[in-house]
Formats: sequence, C-alpha cells, structure tokens
Amino acid sequence: MKPWTACLLFASIGITHAQISPNEQKVADQGDAKAQLDIGISYELAPPGRVDYPKAMEWYEKAASQGNAEAELHIGLLYDSGLGTPKDDRKAMEAFKKASALGSVEADGFVAALYLNGAEGTPQDYGKAMEWYKKAAAQGDAEAEYGIGDMYLKGQGVPQDTAQALDWLKKAGDHGSYMAAMKLGHMYETGQGVPQDLNEALKWFSKADNHMRAANTAPAVSPAPK
Repeated sequence: MKPWTACLLFASIGITHAQISPNEQKVADQGDAKAQLDIGISYELAPPGRVDYPKAMEWYEKAASQGNAEAELHIGLLYDSGLGTPKDDRKAMEAFKKASALGSVEADGFVAALYLNGAEGTPQDYGKAMEWYKKAAAQGDAEAEYGIGDMYLKGQGVPQDTAQALDWLKKAGDHGSYMAAMKLGHMYETGQGVPQDLNEALKWFSKADNHMRAANTAPAVSPAPK
C-alpha cells in the first residue's frame, strides 16, 4: 500500500487521542469492541509527539479478538506500513482477509492491491487483483472501481481497453475517488487516450478537490463495520 492510500483512509476518520473521554476508556476497559477500536484510532492519529502505534495495535487487537472488522483492517494497515511494528506483508494480508470475511469492503481493496503489486508471501497476480477489486466494486467501493479502471488503462491482466477504463474511472470519480478524478483530469488535460478537453479536465479536477475536502471534514468517528 502506498502512503497516500493510508493517509486518505485515515483522513476520513478524523479522531485524535485528546478525544478519549473517561467514560469511553471505562467502556473499552469493560470490553466494548467499538470503544476499543476508537481508542486504537485515537492513538494512531494523535497529534505529533503523542502518536503511539504499539498502543494502537494493542487496542486494535482487543477489538479484533471480538470480531471487529475495522480493527482487523487497521491491524493490516499497520503491518503493511510498518508503523509501530516491523513491516510484515504476510500478516497484513492475513488481517485484510480476516477483515474482508467480517464484512469490510475496504479490506477487499487492500487485498487486491497486494496482489496487484506483489508482496512478500504474495506473488503478483493480476487475475486475483481484478477478482478482489470487482468484489469490492460490486459493493460500491469507489477505490476498487478506480483500481479496475487503472488496470484496464494499463492492460494489467486484461487487454488494454481505454473505453472500459474510462467507464470505471468515471464511476469511481462520481462515487468519491480522489485518485480517479485526478487521473481523469490529467487525461483530459493532456489528451491521453481521450480528445483533449480542458473544460472536462477542469470538471474532474474540481471533483477531486471536492472529494479531498469531504475526506478532511468527515465525522469524527467512522461508522460501525458493516
């Protein structure tokens, strides 16, 4: 996973360590998985100097032991990024697949990305990457739609098909993918695979800006896992 991917995901959560209330701590200590998840997030996204990734992992593992999908997702992200723990692609994949089995659509996309790029213990496999992206896209995941479009654009595991790529990228851009909107903007700005159209480029760059603003003003606590 590239660093910007994690940043975009974390930006949509927007909770800090300072937001832990005594009551929330008490509820977490009593075994509430959602409170444990939120405390883990707060340690992970604390202000500079107060970030504590090992503590975040500790609380994520408590929540994950109770079947919390989002906690498993965050465990995978920490292993994938090597934050507070040695980078371990195998453990990242294991956590992402557990999160997927528990209903995390976002985890499907991270599994796909590991297959797409290849990782320790995970040979590059475009077919499996497409399979996992399509699984997430079927549930409305915009970043998975972007992944599919990008694979068609580059001809990764499928014949290169600009028309298919544009279809998927536009779906992704309309559904909130910053990366898809930016890519479409650049394509129309430069005439890459499409007739050059500066008005269309501006439209997609504006959508990308709106998507980033929306991510930065998301609710403080993410919704409960599906």
